[in-house]
Amino acid sequence: MRSIVLPHATTTDICLWLLRRYRRFRVQGNSMTPTLQPHQEVLINPRAYRRALPVPGEIVVVPHPHQANLLIVKRILFVESDGRCYLQGDNANESTDSRQFGLVPLSQIAGKVHCLLP
Repeated sequence: MRSIVLPHATTTDICLWLLRRYRRFRVQGNSMTPTLQPHQEVLINPRAYRRALPVPGEIVVVPHPHQANLLIVKRILFVESDGRCYLQGDNANESTDSRQFGLVPLSQIAGKVHCLLP
């Protein structure tokens, strides 16, 4: 799996967030360390997959399949042809992910993590 280094937000990214094209998300827990640290904030693009399929290695935010009010951030390991993806945290020992809840439909992806907020 290739690793993605997330860029920091640019002025354009901040403008898109202010225009509500991007959403702000705060990371909780250690499941994505070392890529994302607890309490770190990222901008997500909710429209990223309207015209393109996710690519393995990208980081996404999805609702937890068993806790509707909880959003989780995970990396895509693979995408099946039927439209579901396998998600896993970068810190597998601290992550609840597709190993426990199975494949996640692409329609459940709330957004692609685009960049880090400073």
